[in-house]
Order: sequence, then C-alpha cells, then structure tokens
Amino acid sequence: MAAQGASLMQVWQDIAFFDDRLPDNSINNIKSAPNNSFDIFIAIGKNVVRQKLQDEFSLLGFNIVNIVHPSAIIANSAIIGEGSLLAAGAIINPDTKVGRGCIINTGATVDHDCELKDFVHISPGVNLAGSVCVGNRSWAGIGSCVIENIIIGDDVIIGAGAVVISHVDNNKKVFGVPAIDGATK
Repeated sequence: MAAQGASLMQVWQDIAFFDDRLPDNSINNIKSAPNNSFDIFIAIGKNVVRQKLQDEFSLLGFNIVNIVHPSAIIANSAIIGEGSLLAAGAIINPDTKVGRGCIINTGATVDHDCELKDFVHISPGVNLAGSVCVGNRSWAGIGSCVIENIIIGDDVIIGAGAVVISHVDNNKKVFGVPAIDGATK
C-alpha cells in the first residue's frame, strides 16, 4: 500500500523498502548514511515500532515524508503530521488533525473536526464520525465505526467490525456491537 502510493505520487525516482524483519545492522546502515541523501517513510504496521524508528530517524535529521495516494481526499483545512500514510480512497474531512506517523488505510473515512494523535492506525473501511479523538498508538480494526464526539484513549485496540458508542479508556481492547471492554467478557 505504501509502495503503490509512493510510486503513484511521482515524487521520487528510486524507491527502496526495508523490512522490519531485517537484521539490525541494515537499519544501522541507513542511520549512518548522510541524512540529506534521501527521504524516509517508515512503513511498519506496528505502532510502537513505527514510533521508535520514526523518532530515531527524526533525531538524526532525516526528512520524514508523507505518502498520499492520489485517490485520497484531504480537506484543505486538514492538518497531516509527518510520516503519515493516506492510502487509496481514504477521506479526511475539514478541520481534522492527523498526528505524526499515522496510517489511514484504504477506504477509511475520518469526518470533520476529528483528532488522531501520533502513530494511530486506522484500518481499511473504518468510519470515524465527527469530533472523534483517537489517542496515541491506538488501532481501529477493519470495518469498525466510532460515533460522533467519542474519545478513544492511548494504546487502545478496537476490534474488527466493532461499533464504538462510548468513550474508551487507555490500554483497553474493545469489540462487538456495541463495543464492550474485552476484559469484561
């Protein structure tokens, strides 16, 4: 998904991808390269790992770029943080703030006045209604929905297909229709 978006953007002549399963010395080789020799996008799905690497490369002075698929729709008033991916068909509506290192996946919709903190992962087909706030490193599973004015805490996992109708505290896993705390079942 990042590869296709990067290629279709027609910004870079050469695109190379490094897998997080490579030996650590591969990443160290990248870190030791001149920091102005290339742009970097961290295309790792795991939020904590993506944050760690993006923070390291930022501190080293590398240019962290966004990947925006040409079919993504972004309102003029939306703010997109560095190192974020907007995949094919993603829609970001007015006055929405997307933090650093976020993934807004294929066909996901983020309505007006939402705030996605840093390193959030919004899976394909997720729908966030207006004025939803999603905390740092939280993840919304494929096809899940969140009604308007909901606050999702940090490090939350929303299960696939869940419908979130009430606030979710930090470090919770919720699933179902309506979504309930996974620890209570």
